[in-house]
Amino acid sequence: MALDGVKLDGVTMIEKLNKLGGENGIGIVDMVENRLVGMKSRGVYETPGGSILYKAHEALETICLDRDTQHYKQQMVAGKFSELVYYGQWFTPLRQALSAFVDNTQEYVTGDVKLKLYKGNMILAGILTSPYSLYDEEIATFDEDEVYDQMDSQGFINLFGLPIQGAGAQGPVKLQTGKTGIWTHHVRLAGARPFIPYPSFHGAVPDDMIKETAMKTVDRTVPKGTIRKRNDFNSSISFDSRMAREDILGSMAHAAMLAKQGIISAADGGGDPGRLAGILADLESGALSIDMGRRISTPLWRAN
Repeated sequence: MALDGVKLDGVTMIEKLNKLGGENGIGIVDMVENRLVGMKSRGVYETPGGSILYKAHEALETICLDRDTQHYKQQMVAGKFSELVYYGQWFTPLRQALSAFVDNTQEYVTGDVKLKLYKGNMILAGILTSPYSLYDEEIATFDEDEVYDQMDSQGFINLFGLPIQGAGAQGPVKLQTGKTGIWTHHVRLAGARPFIPYPSFHGAVPDDMIKETAMKTVDRTVPKGTIRKRNDFNSSISFDSRMAREDILGSMAHAAMLAKQGIISAADGGGDPGRLAGILADLESGALSIDMGRRISTPLWRAN
């Protein structure tokens, strides 16, 4: 290990980091913990040197460990290992096994980390470097490249979503209130972009907002009760009309972004933000009225 380019043994490293960290308010922990016998106790600890080393080491692991190993170590090993040490169970088979796992993961964890210490904060102040870094900017980019075919993601997304589609076929989702949620559906209003409401409400939900529908996946059977659910779905106009303003505002932002990127022209497909602004003005002034008896909700599936 080295600090500012000077190689140090473990004890000297901790002593120097304790001094640097202590001068900058690093490593003060005020916590309520659970003792071995279960009672709660409050403790105030100061660990400036250990906190700095932990922060630097954790940062290196983000570029040197593969995703699954890093997540497993964080989620399954770290908490249990600290619990064993806290309980005084160092000389146990489980602690030895976990230590063997950790030792194996650290084979390629090495490199340089630059930290800024300021008023109790430890801030990464530069690019992490390691001869074993797994980060590759060319692979990570969202831009066009020759490393891999980004169209491959389409097939992956379809396969990755299959379990979710299967679960959705069992029935509508549940809201926090325990009532039936609203499945994804499209609403079209005067040429506006489809608005997609999701089943994520908080608190009480009015009964007239609770609707059922079903979604047919490609080449799969429409779930039982399709006709009734289709009718319930098409009767959701009262809810759809309340979301018209948000729908249009979202469409304006979306169209403006696409036009700015040169993906569409300003007038392509009725996407001109000016036209949408006019529709919004007519809607708010009352010049544009919605016929509550006309079906404007269109399910994603069509009954056979």
